[in-house]
Amino acid sequence: MELSGGGFGGVMFRAHEWANREQTLRSYELFARYVMPRFQGSMDTLYASNAFTRENRREVVGRNVEAVRRAFTDTGRAVPKGFEDRTLGIQDVGVDGKSETGKT
Repeated sequence: MELSGGGFGGVMFRAHEWANREQTLRSYELFARYVMPRFQGSMDTLYASNAFTRENRREVVGRNVEAVRRAFTDTGRAVPKGFEDRTLGIQDVGVDGKSETGKT
């Protein structure tokens, strides 16, 4: 990319008759879905959002988990078995995003 001055105009595919039409079109589709967006930068915000959410999982998801738990307890119902397992360790996060056990 550096040597080309920041990019180039296009990519030319060389087609052989080694694969049938469906397989060839599938190859083009995979290239368009997974390779082109990587080089065009069109997926950068999605990748950044995914990374942020993973890194800040307790903060991002913690309040929702607490709200669901309180929906049960405020109505006098027991929190279902397995709820804590399904929330993957988020269950100890309080409403303020801080852990009720003192951990963050």
